[in-house]
Amino acid sequence: MSEKPDLIVMTGDYISGSTKFLSGSIGEFKKEHLIGCVIALSHLKAPLGVYGVLGNHDFWSGSEAVKVICETFSKQIGMVWLRNSSVELNKGGTSFRLLGVDDYWEPSCSFATACKGIGEETINILLSHNPDINDEISLARERIDLVLSGHTHGGQIVVPFLGQPIMPSKFGQKYRAGLVRDGDRQTYIKK
Repeated sequence: MSEKPDLIVMTGDYISGSTKFLSGSIGEFKKEHLIGCVIALSHLKAPLGVYGVLGNHDFWSGSEAVKVICETFSKQIGMVWLRNSSVELNKGGTSFRLLGVDDYWEPSCSFATACKGIGEETINILLSHNPDINDEISLARERIDLVLSGHTHGGQIVVPFLGQPIMPSKFGQKYRAGLVRDGDRQTYIKK
């Protein structure tokens, strides 16, 4: 908050109460963990708002958990959820479109629905938990200037001199962390 941001965006995995594993799910959604997360983020405020998308762990915790996550964040910190939708924002007379999609691995993810109403003349920024959405962007030939993601979490486990033993991306190390350029489009994955 010391940077005085105009806009705050969050790219998912607010909880990890249930994790899909080889033999099914491990753990369960616990609302007290969500409340702790919301309390930790409750100070976030920005003139253009706070926007977010859901991550795979949020969805893996079940539909009831997704509902509670969305309601709690909306009520407590005023987060606007971009679930396959977009909003036009304006800063200093310049407008841009902020788009968001459900997690790429979920059947509910619809990049095409999120793109309704975007134009070539507008700056388009996409929030997608999973950077693999770039594959769909390329196929759809939609103009997306910037993708903000967090799914690969900087590799999470990094072994010195060997790198990441497992990367949750079909692109391997490409979208591990930092800034990646795909032609005119840039993707930033949080470290």
